[in-house]
Amino acid sequence: MAMNVFDAYIFDLDGTVYLGGILLPNAGETIQELRKRGKRTVFLSNNPTHTRSDYTQRLAKLGLPTEPTDIISSSVVMVDFLKAKFAGQSPRLFVVGEPPLKQELSEAGFVLTEQANETDIVIASFDRTFVYQKLQIAFDAIRRGARFFATNGDKYCPVPGGGEPDAACIIAAIEACTDKKVEAIVGKPSQHMARAVLNILQLPPERCLMVGDRLETDVKMGLDAGMSAALTLTGATTEVMLAQSTIRPHYVLKNLGDCRESHGLVSCWPNKAARKKQPPLALRLITLKLGRTPIYLVTNVLDPQELTGDAARQLYQLRWGIELQFRTLKQTFGRSKLRSKTPERALRELDWSLLGLWMIQLFAVKEQLAIGQPPTRSSAALAIRAIRDVFHSWSEIPTQGTSLKSKLRHAVTDQYERSKKSKQARYRPDNKDKPHAGKPVLITANRQHKLMLKQYLALTA
Repeated sequence: MAMNVFDAYIFDLDGTVYLGGILLPNAGETIQELRKRGKRTVFLSNNPTHTRSDYTQRLAKLGLPTEPTDIISSSVVMVDFLKAKFAGQSPRLFVVGEPPLKQELSEAGFVLTEQANETDIVIASFDRTFVYQKLQIAFDAIRRGARFFATNGDKYCPVPGGGEPDAACIIAAIEACTDKKVEAIVGKPSQHMARAVLNILQLPPERCLMVGDRLETDVKMGLDAGMSAALTLTGATTEVMLAQSTIRPHYVLKNLGDCRESHGLVSCWPNKAARKKQPPLALRLITLKLGRTPIYLVTNVLDPQELTGDAARQLYQLRWGIELQFRTLKQTFGRSKLRSKTPERALRELDWSLLGLWMIQLFAVKEQLAIGQPPTRSSAALAIRAIRDVFHSWSEIPTQGTSLKSKLRHAVTDQYERSKKSKQARYRPDNKDKPHAGKPVLITANRQHKLMLKQYLALTA
């Protein structure tokens, strides 16, 4: 990706930037390079077992000093959520969670309790000290009318060598025994987390890129919020899981190093020989999900603000809608496709084509009514053929049955026999059985090609 495509980069932490306290390949260099270029970098985490201060210290040790305000965890969003929802009240909380979450809530002014009869709200979270007694208190409190919220819904937290059961199992246990669904989960992919990060950035979502290792949280939140979303294959999601999922990220990265180079660009050369002599074309790949099969569009508009995903979807749907309307018209005129290259011109072409067709059919119906022929049997295709025949033989003296009036009078459906070739063209197009082309192949440019592309983009910026 050319780094001027986005103004802000939002990174998940566990499994994206680091794993087990160790930076993942190319993560540190990528974030530092983005900062050098003046890009905003903020961090999101669904993990409530660390405070903002803990995350700040960890990132500083990894060589990525970060302001506490640029780190948003599910516990921070939970504090904001409770303050907004229970403004002017003093609810007492029973927290099924670890000390860092309890510390954040206490410092925000909330009263914590472990007595079911005193509990107004039960908070479920990632808790490696979860025991039956905690489940009993949550059960009793909710049965007495307490509200039920959760920090995050992750099934497990990735760690070196595997993972640890996360908040989803705590939520499931409480839901199973109380028969009450959690009212809100404030972490990713919720709108609460998305709103929190956009409030910090003060940027439109299309100028932001969400990068994470989970489809169901990181990528989904980015897509739902209107951001571009990138999946990195360094944590919870594998290529097999990606292929089986209905959630489709805009970009797939082997690691964060892909953010620095050709992320979002398709490198194209006229031929293999030209690769050594000239820079590739810089094109942007847009993936649209309009049905079971994704649609891939390639454009030379690199800036998502200039051509957003929604705008590309509208252009595609408009063009395809025109093609559907024109299907019968194409068969009637014997044409293979619209000649216009833009949706606006295609609409104009369609309007004039339909107008011409209606005028021809009106002439045919007028002549057919003159001989008592019902207008419902009129064939537009035969009427057009009649006019063509007459124009092709305009210099000849018409004989009986060859005049325009005569031909129009006989332009009815029972006289129209479609040829075998025409039937196949209409009902069984040649490319019907061809497999779907699939996602365009991204040619990985070598170091020399990347340098040429960088120089080319600098000259054309």
